[in-house]
Amino acid sequence: ERLAGSVLDRADVELVFVDDGSNDGTFEAVEALCAEHGLRALVLRLPENRGKGAAIAAGVAVARGRTIVFTDADLSTSVADIAACFAMVEAGQVDLVVASRAHAESVIGTDGPRRRQFIGRVYNRLLRALGLTALRDTQCGLKGFRAEVARVLFADLAVPGFGFDIEVLAKAARHGYVI
Repeated sequence: ERLAGSVLDRADVELVFVDDGSNDGTFEAVEALCAEHGLRALVLRLPENRGKGAAIAAGVAVARGRTIVFTDADLSTSVADIAACFAMVEAGQVDLVVASRAHAESVIGTDGPRRRQFIGRVYNRLLRALGLTALRDTQCGLKGFRAEVARVLFADLAVPGFGFDIEVLAKAARHGYVI
């Protein structure tokens, strides 16, 4: 409903929804909502649940645009935030954009229980201590890429579930991509 009529509901924006093999009616619900609201979208259903990283990799594999942005299905970040990711990547200054709740200028609210927020902060500190990333928030579910960069980073994903973000960001650093 939030996508219908938004700045993302345009002919030059391709919407791809990926259901990771759920059996709870999600696939059917997304198809029905797209039809009800007139959203032109590709809805993929994977044969089995392999994790969020695998679902995003499947979406990246079929996406045809020059910029690929993914977000969590609950749209915990706004449509404006998604559009901002597109704009930042398409401005040509970066190869990928990582939204962050930890950035000093972030307007993305922290969500979830305090316990989850605490675990997230500890997890990201550990990742930085291990030299796996310099970012303060790797887990925010909104990231944007130049399409060719996304295809490189999501090809042969070794971590299909939780933690795929770290693999993708580590590969980006190794390739020298601008984040």
